Amino acid sequence: VVDRSKWTPGMEMVADFTVALGRRLLDRDINIRVVNTTNGFGACFGPGGVLDFNLMRLGHRFFDEAGLVEVLDLLIHEFGHGDGHHHLDERYHQRLTKYGAECTRLAIREPDLFLPWHRTKRV
Repeated sequence: VVDRSKWTPGMEMVADFTVALGRRLLDRDINIRVVNTTNGFGACFGPGGVLDFNLMRLGHRFFDEAGLVEVLDLLIHEFGHGDGHHHLDERYHQRLTKYGAECTRLAIREPDLFLPWHRTKRV
């Protein structure tokens, strides 16, 4: 686990956004960790409410340069696993489409939620 004192501003921004989006889409608090592991995942989220971002797999570029679409793509995918559903489970796919639609509604109703990407010009 990468100590939070060593996180870049981009890691902080992605983590803060993930927590805020998780509250709105999942209606619960989630905890964020940045890990540095050779395991094959870019991110991992499950019923325990902890979302791990794998720095070794994602690289610093994801946190410091990725656009909103790239971040949302990963978060929606991971949030779909929040109740332990796997890729072949129909409930997983239903959650993905629901979260995509909810993100659209949030962008209209709460545009300030997405403001960090507008400030960095990484939309």
